[in-house]
Amino acid sequence: MGIMTAVCISHYRDHLPIVNISMGTPKGADSVLLPKTALYNDGKLTYIWIVEKTRGAWGNEYSVKKKYITAYFDENDNLVFYGKLESPVVIDVNTQIYDGAVVRFR
Repeated sequence: MGIMTAVCISHYRDHLPIVNISMGTPKGADSVLLPKTALYNDGKLTYIWIVEKTRGAWGNEYSVKKKYITAYFDENDNLVFYGKLESPVVIDVNTQIYDGAVVRFR
């Protein structure tokens, strides 16, 4: 039974969406630069995906959460996020994700 559980966990994690994350590049005291690939739009509002760490049954799990923002761009077409980022931001993902999706890192 123990071996079967380990195989199931491994199989589960192998099929999770893979994300690249960033904390951005500080720009002044109150803003952060992020690549334009971090920006998403649901037809009405603009958002970024942030990654949250939680304690799961088999250790730490990382899930994504939608954070609505107002998008501003600098002269080099980078996304400027005003405020402090408390969590990493998804800048690239290998498949479609949804609010609360458990992910793994590249």
